[in-house]
Amino acid sequence: MALHPNFPKSPYAPLIPEQRWFPADETLRATAYEKLLPPLVAKIRTEVYSWRNQGYPGASSTSASLLRHWFETEHLVENADGSLSTFLEAAPDVQAFSKNYLAVGFKLDYVKANGDLANDTPDFIVRSAGGPVWIVETKGRAELDLPQKMARLKQWCADATAAEDNGQRYDFVFVDQTGFEKHGPKTFAGLAASFTEYK
Repeated sequence: MALHPNFPKSPYAPLIPEQRWFPADETLRATAYEKLLPPLVAKIRTEVYSWRNQGYPGASSTSASLLRHWFETEHLVENADGSLSTFLEAAPDVQAFSKNYLAVGFKLDYVKANGDLANDTPDFIVRSAGGPVWIVETKGRAELDLPQKMARLKQWCADATAAEDNGQRYDFVFVDQTGFEKHGPKTFAGLAASFTEYK
């Protein structure tokens, strides 16, 4: 899995189709993009980007209003120093990060505490300087299924790391709102070192 060198740092920046996720090492983007990315995916990315830039023509006024709300309005994880996204923008050791919207399509299946199957969409994907790609899960309240979600995320990171040929590593961190307010780390490395629950 690769992130473009110019992948936007802000989770609210529109994703330019040429900078979107690519299923191989970034060095292969110029020569193997058409071979490795299904053509329909590239076409949908381009058309959705154009549709968004035009103000969602054809959408009902309610749908357009909701799209603007979810994609053009910052939604904060409340804490004393501002949102986690604000922290990620300021952290000197964060190269890039993205809010993992449902539209990104990165979700994990897991077995809930009651035995039912469900999906979880982790909150952020972070590329740190000289470290792994981090999957960040945030919660402001206790959840019955949180241990199952985090066990699945831990397994996914181990599997994704093992599948990489280029040594790319994946790791995760769970950030609870109360702990974030209390510790207020200044770097992503400090955040990862402070929040070790479910490791």
